[in-house]
Amino acid sequence: MARHNPPRRTVLDALGTTAKNVYCQLSDLSNEASVENFFVSRFLMDLRYRDSQIKTKQSLEKLTVGRGSRREKYKPDYALLFRREPRCIIDAKGTDEHLDDWIEQCSGYCLALNRKYGERNPVKYFVLTNGVRTVLYGELYTRVD
Repeated sequence: MARHNPPRRTVLDALGTTAKNVYCQLSDLSNEASVENFFVSRFLMDLRYRDSQIKTKQSLEKLTVGRGSRREKYKPDYALLFRREPRCIIDAKGTDEHLDDWIEQCSGYCLALNRKYGERNPVKYFVLTNGVRTVLYGELYTRVD
């Protein structure tokens, strides 16, 4: 008879109104850099992304996006690749940041990036996180949380 290993613990195991971050202590998170290092990087490892499937901020192109009535150059923290094309954009924010304030910026980046691919739209998702709250936006950029 086949032996089954118990499912591994993931961020999804802690969903609910009393959910806690399963990757680090909230006290470890103080700014955007700590959210990237202690939460997002561990989240990506837990999802078993290979290094070749992850592009970090240093390797991403700055694109012009709208932010309210002005336009600015911006690049997110990570892009996850599928068949060598960006599929998901991830942006970390500080723990005191309201994620809803950054939707326009991140979705604008996804749209600008998709324009570079002509008729194809490889970017299907983006994720915003502050380590306390994580929100996934789908292809039509509607919130899924």
